[in-house]
Amino acid sequence: MLYAEKNTAVLKISKEQVALSKYQTLISKINAFNPRGNAMASATDNLQLPTNYLPAQIFGGVPGTFKETQIGHFGIYNILNMTIMEKLNDIAILKAIGFSGKDVIRIFVKEAIVIGLIGIAFGLLLAMILVKVMGNMWVGRDIRFFPIRFFPKFFGLGIGFGLIVTTLAGYIPARKAAKLDPITIFRK
Repeated sequence: MLYAEKNTAVLKISKEQVALSKYQTLISKINAFNPRGNAMASATDNLQLPTNYLPAQIFGGVPGTFKETQIGHFGIYNILNMTIMEKLNDIAILKAIGFSGKDVIRIFVKEAIVIGLIGIAFGLLLAMILVKVMGNMWVGRDIRFFPIRFFPKFFGLGIGFGLIVTTLAGYIPARKAAKLDPITIFRK
């Protein structure tokens, strides 16, 4: 028997150890993007992802998420701005018959809030359906089901943020339109 054969140790790795190793690698990658760095690996529960890694976290838990929401906010503002600019003749008529600038602003902010509530309702319904469907998707042996759960905190943040954005997106162009003189609008 050779010296190397006598003094060589063979490591046998079980499937659980391989799964734990993969999960710990995932946790280390998560902590690279996680400023708090408090994600932990557990040998007993490999389905528990840290809640602070969710992309729905305010201002983007994952790099790039906030940029994507800014694009959505710009789209909302653009739609409401164009709606108000197309109604300049109507605004001029309202101001000519005695509506004040505050009344005009109030009308368009209420319209923006209604549009925002409809969008939020559809968005929440779609999000709840997707969480339910994706939570039942089989991913693989190590992770089993797709690790996604319903967090009321994040849905609440989405509702609040959506209402703030639509209110501001309606208020800013309505304020501009309310300052216009009806005569200059009619001349165009």
